[in-house]
Amino acid sequence: MCSSDLLADYADATTRAKLMALAFTGSSATAELVQECWDRRNDPEATARLAENVISGPKGYFAFGSMDPAERHRALDQLGFAGQLVFSTFAPNQFRYGGDIDLLYGGAAAHNRGMVDFCAGDPRLLPVAFVPLDDPERAVACLDEALALGCPAVWIPHGVPATKSPTHPDFDPVWARLQDANVPMVLHFGGNGSTQRSEEHMSELQSHHDLVCRLLLEKK
Repeated sequence: MCSSDLLADYADATTRAKLMALAFTGSSATAELVQECWDRRNDPEATARLAENVISGPKGYFAFGSMDPAERHRALDQLGFAGQLVFSTFAPNQFRYGGDIDLLYGGAAAHNRGMVDFCAGDPRLLPVAFVPLDDPERAVACLDEALALGCPAVWIPHGVPATKSPTHPDFDPVWARLQDANVPMVLHFGGNGSTQRSEEHMSELQSHHDLVCRLLLEKK
């Protein structure tokens, strides 16, 4: 789960000034709840209770190890996992859909640095980089940095491409780099990782909606 300062601590000054507030889309979480769960680490008794049984204990932000890498190390010991892909949850909300390409890729770079740092203390924690496809050239640069940081998997947004299909030749360098690095591309549905909205697609959806409404009205 994402702490409120995951991106800010790793963003350059220009990007940091543009970051949007952390939004908990599709969740009952709030900024106050996140802070409460973060502060819980300072309560030894509450932390010890959570650490007793990770499997049956609270999940999400309330879970032991949700935002603290040292706790996550202990949680993996208890779970017996040899490795765990680590995705962010809400962090991409701070730089997506803004129409600002510099914010988008500056935010993605900050995200990837933060994920690598979170996982640095335990080789079982495998940081998943986030690489938007809104701009082919900048996608390659973002991917190159993520691979240089050692990210073992790359999260490609699951949203509808803004102007070009992911199979467009302009994206060939992205797929070639992943292939050469032997790094998998992954998706994270429901992880608030869609950055692209196609005007053509939204117009098509509206047309379908209008058609359905018309057909329903004709049946009455």
